[in-house]
Amino acid sequence: MHVFISNDCVNARIYQILNRQFDNPFIWTRLSYFDFSYLIRHYDDKTIDFTNVKIQDGKTNILNIDNKIYPFYRHYVQDNKYKIPTQMKGNASLDIHYYKIKEYCIQKYKTRLQRFLKIKYLPIFVLNHKSTLSEFGYGITDNDCLDFLELDIPYEKILVTTNKNFINKKYKNTQIIYKNSENTCDIAKKIIKVIDNENKALHNNKNEF
Repeated sequence: MHVFISNDCVNARIYQILNRQFDNPFIWTRLSYFDFSYLIRHYDDKTIDFTNVKIQDGKTNILNIDNKIYPFYRHYVQDNKYKIPTQMKGNASLDIHYYKIKEYCIQKYKTRLQRFLKIKYLPIFVLNHKSTLSEFGYGITDNDCLDFLELDIPYEKILVTTNKNFINKKYKNTQIIYKNSENTCDIAKKIIKVIDNENKALHNNKNEF
């Protein structure tokens, strides 16, 4: 069963649709292009100590992982009105408000990290090409996307989702998925369909021998 790591909330949506326990620590986080590309390049070479985590100085919902990557819990909000973690309603239904949001972020990260560290196979990395939150440094520009595709990344399964038809060549380890919506649920469903089709094709090929 695949583990999905993305630069935004697409991975959380995949887990929700599949009704799976969150087994990676980057669920519901945003990663800047720099952090995501650093993570994927150094994921399994022991450069990053994933257990060395704290809240970034001066922030309430941004982690500092080993002074190397800084996930942003966009949906976890410091709010002194709420003495227990409280999920909002309506358009903000993904948001959790809590007066101890720093502790909540750390606790969620560590709980999911424990599950993550037990996994022995490489994850599927998903770069969702979009410009939202670019003013905070969390958007993925066209240049970021093209730069990412040129990285020498050793993993066999990398997905890039985009709604722009500007990628005009194939890449060894990367599959391009064209999306027609920025809704993270729609993108997640499309990714799941692609993976399911690949698994079925692999199974059929095995049955031929």
